[in-house]
Amino acid sequence: MKIFLLVFSLFFLTSCTLPNRQLEKQGIMTVSGFDLKDGEGVILTASFLQFDPHKQKSYYVISAEGITSKDARQEMEKKTSHHVSSGQLRAILFQKKLAEEQGLMYLLDTVQRDSNIGSLVHVLIAEDSAENIINASEFEDAQDVGTYIYRMMEKMRIDESLTNTNLHDFMSILYEVGIDPAVPVIKYKEGDPPFIDKTAVFRKDKVVGTISLDETMYIKYLRVSHDGYGMKTIAIPIEKIVDKEEMKKYNHDTIRVSFLPSDSFSKIEVLDKHHFLLEFDIKGNIYEISVEIPLDAKKIKKLEKEINKAMEKELNELLAKLQKLGSDPFGFGRKLKSKREYANLTEKEWYKMYPKIRIDTDINVTIKQYGTVD
Repeated sequence: MKIFLLVFSLFFLTSCTLPNRQLEKQGIMTVSGFDLKDGEGVILTASFLQFDPHKQKSYYVISAEGITSKDARQEMEKKTSHHVSSGQLRAILFQKKLAEEQGLMYLLDTVQRDSNIGSLVHVLIAEDSAENIINASEFEDAQDVGTYIYRMMEKMRIDESLTNTNLHDFMSILYEVGIDPAVPVIKYKEGDPPFIDKTAVFRKDKVVGTISLDETMYIKYLRVSHDGYGMKTIAIPIEKIVDKEEMKKYNHDTIRVSFLPSDSFSKIEVLDKHHFLLEFDIKGNIYEISVEIPLDAKKIKKLEKEINKAMEKELNELLAKLQKLGSDPFGFGRKLKSKREYANLTEKEWYKMYPKIRIDTDINVTIKQYGTVD
């Protein structure tokens, strides 16, 4: 009787199997991008992997227009015989002009509803046109531009100045009071692979300005304590490092020191509602010095002092710029709201306060390894 029931059940289960879709019939999307359409609506562009061995290219690109992103997606479906799949999507690009004028919330809301799109997909801002970047013909040895962008983003996130810029982190920050997103800006020059040029900073869901990758490093110091941060090159007057007698040996007024941070302990302290302290304790190694100088403990102390001074100046200028833009990627408002007495802080209240708050900074650099470097 048990065997009969088992066979009987299997007979019905065969009708419940998922449809068998051949790989060659799948339109596997690796990168998509949104641009503003002249007049009204958006242009959606996507790159798809191609598995036909008879085709010269391993990918193909489709663009479609629509009033909404859903309309554009439906138009895209009409332009291919393949089943469009976003399960392997690696990156989403948004034209800078679109992000400045309309914001991203209405587009991201639709993206989030697609259960096939993973939360780790990278979010980027396209300097000029997302469509042009996705149509780029140079992307090193990657299968297509989407795979190339993903590899580049992962490398820069792990080894250099970028923080996590995936969809999950972006949306989490977007919905939180007292902190704003910051995501990479990608550019393209014909004949070269696309590259990351700077970082776009947001106020709510709109881009309000950009900062350099060097400046972005300070955001990473605060968010990530042990990771790659990228090289910091600082110009220092040589007289600050060597004494007057030793100065005679050198024909240089300035030395350039390449400092490679390896660890960062950082925190924001709330001194009062309108007064904050941002502290960085950074450890790293001297990677290169432009002038051959024998380094001893005394000179290292002088180097640390000058690196501290240069980084504090850069940080203070960055904070003033962000306050003027009204963007808070460091999360001073979030820190304030975490205090019980300010738990009811609203987004509107914080944006009104933020440009006027006082932010003191304290940077302490420790050089762990050094030598005589040319």
